[in-house]
Amino acid sequence: METKRVVFLRGFKTNLCILDERDAEALVHFVNDSENLHFLKRVGPITLDTEREWVKSIAKKAPNDYVFGISNKDTDELIGVIGLHRIDYVNRTASTGTLIGKSDMQSKGFGTDAKMVLLRWAFETLNLRKIYSKVWEYNTRSLAYADKCGYVVEARLKEHAFKNGSYVDEIILSLYREPWQRAYDAYVKFAQK
Repeated sequence: METKRVVFLRGFKTNLCILDERDAEALVHFVNDSENLHFLKRVGPITLDTEREWVKSIAKKAPNDYVFGISNKDTDELIGVIGLHRIDYVNRTASTGTLIGKSDMQSKGFGTDAKMVLLRWAFETLNLRKIYSKVWEYNTRSLAYADKCGYVVEARLKEHAFKNGSYVDEIILSLYREPWQRAYDAYVKFAQK
C-alpha cells in the first residue's frame, strides 16, 4: 500500500508536499517532456538517477531554498513542482519557479493555486517583502498566472537566451506583499464559489 504524501501547505485545488524518492520517476518525465522543456532553462536530458539525487539534495538546501511537489488535492497525484529560491533573509527577497508537469493539468488553475499557497507562506510566515520570477517572453501561461497573483513586469532582458532557434527576451516579474494580498483576497473569493 502506497502511503499518502506528506503535505506541508494546503490550497483549494493543490497541496504543496514534501518530495521523496518515489517522485523521481514522475519528475524525470516532467523535465524531459519536450513541451515542458520549451519553458525551462536547461536544454539537455536528465536521467532517473540524476533526478533521484536531486530529490535527495532538496532538504540540504534549506533554509535558503525550498522545493515542494504540487499534488492534486483530490487525487494526491504529483502534477508538478514549485520552489522558493535564493531566499535572502536580510533583504527579505526570494525568487520562485513553478512547473505543472502533467500536460492534462496545465491551464486549469493548479499553478495559480499552488503559487498563491507558496506566496502566502513566503509573505505571512517567512516575512519576505519581495518575490521575483523570470519567464521567457513566449510563456503566455506563466505570464497570465503571474498577473493573477499580482506580479508586475520589472525588467526585460532583451534577447537574453537562445531558445528554439532564436534569441528571446527574459521577463523579470516582481511582487510585493500589498499587491499580492489584494490578488490573494480576490482569489479566495473566486475559489470559494
